[in-house]
This record gives sequence, structure tokens and C-alpha cells, in this order.
Amino acid sequence: MTGFWNGQAQLYNLSNSAELPTAWAPIAAGLVKDLNQTETIMKIGTWNWTEISKTSFRLSEPEDTTDPEVQPIHGHLDLESNIDFLKFEFNGFHLPSTGSIIALMNPNGSPVDIRSLPPLIPQQWQNASRYVVLEELRKHLDSLQKQFDFGRSDEDNQSPDNVETRCQFVFFGHLQPCPVPAAKLRDLEREMQHPTGISTVSRPPVLLDGVLISPDCAILVEMKKIDGMRVDRFWRKVSTYAGLASLVYLSLLVLLVRQMETTRTPAAISPISRWGFIFQALMDSFAFTSHTMFGILTKNKASVSMVAPGFLACILALMFEIRYTSLIHRVQAPEVEANRRPERAAPSPAPEAGTGSAPAPVPTATPPPAERFALLRRIGTGLTHPDGRVWLLFFLLFILVLQATSSNTLLMVVLAVFHSIWIPQIVRNISRGTRKALQKRYVVGTTILRALLVLYYFICPENILLLETNPWAYAIILWLAVQVLFLVGQEYLGAHFFIPKGWISVPEVYDYHPNLISDPEAPEQNLGDCAICLEPIVVRQEGAPFGNEKAGDGHSNPVGTGASLLINAGMRRQYAFTPCSHIMHTACLEQWMRVKSICPSCRTPLPPL
Repeated sequence: MTGFWNGQAQLYNLSNSAELPTAWAPIAAGLVKDLNQTETIMKIGTWNWTEISKTSFRLSEPEDTTDPEVQPIHGHLDLESNIDFLKFEFNGFHLPSTGSIIALMNPNGSPVDIRSLPPLIPQQWQNASRYVVLEELRKHLDSLQKQFDFGRSDEDNQSPDNVETRCQFVFFGHLQPCPVPAAKLRDLEREMQHPTGISTVSRPPVLLDGVLISPDCAILVEMKKIDGMRVDRFWRKVSTYAGLASLVYLSLLVLLVRQMETTRTPAAISPISRWGFIFQALMDSFAFTSHTMFGILTKNKASVSMVAPGFLACILALMFEIRYTSLIHRVQAPEVEANRRPERAAPSPAPEAGTGSAPAPVPTATPPPAERFALLRRIGTGLTHPDGRVWLLFFLLFILVLQATSSNTLLMVVLAVFHSIWIPQIVRNISRGTRKALQKRYVVGTTILRALLVLYYFICPENILLLETNPWAYAIILWLAVQVLFLVGQEYLGAHFFIPKGWISVPEVYDYHPNLISDPEAPEQNLGDCAICLEPIVVRQEGAPFGNEKAGDGHSNPVGTGASLLINAGMRRQYAFTPCSHIMHTACLEQWMRVKSICPSCRTPLPPL
């Protein structure tokens, strides 16, 4: 039984027979006949019970027990709503022969009196359960003695005063019957604990039905088909996930470093939008927080492995993405200020002599602020610095992400917004007329890796965070794919290829890839030599070798068919024709313009490529 369990929960009010299912109505009448409404309201407390939608709990069952017919169990149970959860501690018995579970549950860390358990179980196991209670009490006394020996008291077991509820519950659960024979199940259990390589049956699903009943609070919580996962299997999944997640974040780091290597100059950084990297830094910072907290709070050796993907996510977010964002902001700051600066008004003419017009008063200098405002001045100076603005925006958005985790709907909305990582780049390409600002391998690789993380968390039914599957995750994947298609389309078809003419005023953009005509009588069928690498520019159709394309009449034609008009966008992308009438390979000019935005032949300033 040791493992993690989670599933749906349904709340019923025992005092309202109209809302109860038919099977529970006669039982509820006997439980609430002597109910004191005033005490019930005080015990229910301030927690919103009507919003309960699911439950999850961790159950521990010791392997070495004195009586195999009655096994002691203990653990923690959470009743969860869309915005909050309520914790309970429980102690009880597991009857392996029948698959039944009986436990007492107290909220807010209050201790459970296990001496009240034996009367709750069937008559034939009550005597054996008393011996189990005595053994558990002895262990508890030994634990208290050790605490006193080290100078500590059992303060953690004291019930706090500011509790959300004081409702105590009795838990009755029963494992659903398994269709696999008991002998094969024992073989499977031995193979899972001590692998030998023998062939066994597939692991059947472990499902549990149960109810929580609180007669004092007139509350019944029904749970059906609670799915369980053995603790050893869970920690193996944690270790596997940690290794794969580390590989994903390491791949994201390598892709970003290679992208940064290709944009070392202001000319190469200027076309890039910083907002896509801010979104990625927020997601990676949240991943760092989640992985680190998981590794710290869970008490298992396998949980330490969760620190590895958390560490890589931290390095990726804080040391690369945020710093790259700051660099982009510093490079583009003069451009932003120039767009914000209003046009300077023409100076008014000086008054003529003798008109009697008084000269304009000269403004007096404002005295410096008092010294007590020095700290505020330093804070203001830091916020006006480009790096200070980026960090402030980052922390504000990070707080928003943390708040979004309280609601599944809000979480999916925030995820969809933060996975719009290429939308800012598409918009900047439109405003500047840029075809390509980011490397294609970076865009495609990052999209695939981000999509894998979304698929695992929200599509995999047995993810380590025990999150429920959400079909909206497919919409996020589709949204990422659409963004990539638009970026690729801008590279090959132009920055404004999807915008109808006249819809918005777009800047006039120079076309580096016009239709060119080659000389059919030239000894070498090419468009000339590249001004950068000095190699001939031979244009070919896709799938044809250089310099060996055949037109419809069977004659060799390296740049097209008929009148040698290049109408294929992919073919025209192979060369670039500058405004100063110099021709070169597109790849060569892209590398050149990452360093300088001038023509390599005549030093004429060039528009964005």
C-alpha cells in the first residue's frame, strides 16, 4: 500500500437529505440525528468545503509487522479545491485479506488517538488490532524519549489555535478487485522488489474507493477510483525524469549559447526582440523553483536528483536569458528613445526692438534634494538603468506566475501567454522589415524542447507532479507550431507576407532577392562572383546539382527556365543584390551584416536583410 494516491472527490452535506445519493440517505439520518448546529458551524471553520474537487494522499505501510492480518498505516491526505487545499494526518489499519482500510484523520497536524481504532474494524480482527496499537504506542513512546534526551519536546504535535477547521474524519476505503490471480501477483511483487529477469504479468492498475465521514460536521466526501502508484516505482520515475529534464535544459542552454555566438555585434542584436527571452526566463525560473522545492521537501535519496534540472534551469534563466535580454535592451535603447522623443518645436522669433515685450523669464535651478532622499535617488537611478528595468519587470512577472498556480484555468492561460515566445519576434520583423533575426536551428530546437515539457506535465497521466491531464496542452503545442511557421514564412516570403496590402502601414522594405537574368552566352552559367567570398554564385533549383539544371527544351540553364526568370522564392534566397548593385551569397552577406551594416565593396550603408 505504500505509495502515492490521487483522484476525484465529491462532497455531500449529511444534514441535507435532498442532496444525498439514495444509498447514503438512511445512513446519514442516523449520523446527524443528535447534531448540534452551533458546534458544527464552529468546527467547520472558515475553509470553503463546497469547492472540493480532488484528493491526493501519501500512505506508508511498514514491511516488518507483528501481525500480517492487520497492518498499521499512516500518512498525509490533502483535500484540494481550485484555489486551496486542506491537509490531514491519518493513522489506521490495512486488512490485506480483504483489501480494506480504516483510519482516523485529524486536520492541521493534530495527533490521532489510535486507541479509538479497534472498535471500528470487524469483530474477527479486533483482538489482533489491539496488539498492533500497543506496538505503535511503544514506538511512539520511544520516539518521545529520544526527543527528551536531546532536549526537544513534541511541539510539532500540538494543535495550532488559528486552524481553518476542527472536523475529524473516519476514512473507510477498499481496494477494487484485481482480475490477475493471486499467485501471479505474488510473482510480480517479488520481481519488482528483487528483479531476476523472469517474465511476469503486466502491472494491473491499483484503484481504491473510499469515503471520509465526519458526523460532528455532517460532511461526507466520496472518492471513487483513486489511482495509486507504488513509492519505489514513483522514485524510479523521479530519477528517470530528472535525467531527461536535465538533458532538455542542457540542450536549451547549448542552443541559446550558439544563438548568442552568432549575434555578438550591435548590428546582429538590433533585429532581435527581447520579450521572447523574458518569457523563457520566467518559465525557466519557475522550473528552477519547482524542482528545487521538490528536491528539498521530499525525504528520499532519489529526490536529490531533481536538483540537477533545477540548477540547469537556473543557469539558463539568470546567467544567459536575463543577461542576453539586458544586452538586447542596451543595444536597442537609443532606438527606443529616438522613437519616444518628440519633435523639437521651431524657435520663436526674437521680439523687435521698441515693442516693449519683456524677455522670457529664465528658470531658476532646482535646489538639490535633501540628503535623506539619497536612498530613493539610488533606487530611482537603478530603475532607470536598462538592467534595472529588466530585472524589475522579470520579478513582477515571476510573482504573477506564482499566483497563477492556484487555479488550473489561470495556469493554462498564463502558460499560453508565456509560450508566445516568437510573437514578439514576428512583430519586430514586421516593424523593421527583417526576414531573419534568429537562427532557424535555435527556433525549431527550442520549440520542440519546450513542447516536450508541456506534453509531459499535462498529457502524461503518471507525471511525477501528479498533475491531471489537460487537453488544452495540445492547443499550446499547436500555438507554438503556428508561430514557427510564421517565422519560417517571414524568412522565405518576406516579413509582411501574411498581411494584406492596405491593412496596416508597413515600412518600405528593400528586396535583396529580385528576379535576375543570367547571360546564356556566358562561358560560365552563374550570376557572377560573390563580393565577399569571391566564389561564383550558381543558383540551382531544389534537388538539382549546381550548374546542371535542364530547362524544358533540354538546354542547360542554372537560374531557371524560359527567359531565366527566378520566380522560385527558395532559389532567390541563394543570392543577395544590394542597393548599390553588388551581388553576393545570402549566407555570406548575413554573416557580414552581423558585424557591419555596410556594403563590403563600397561601404554604403545597407538596409536590414
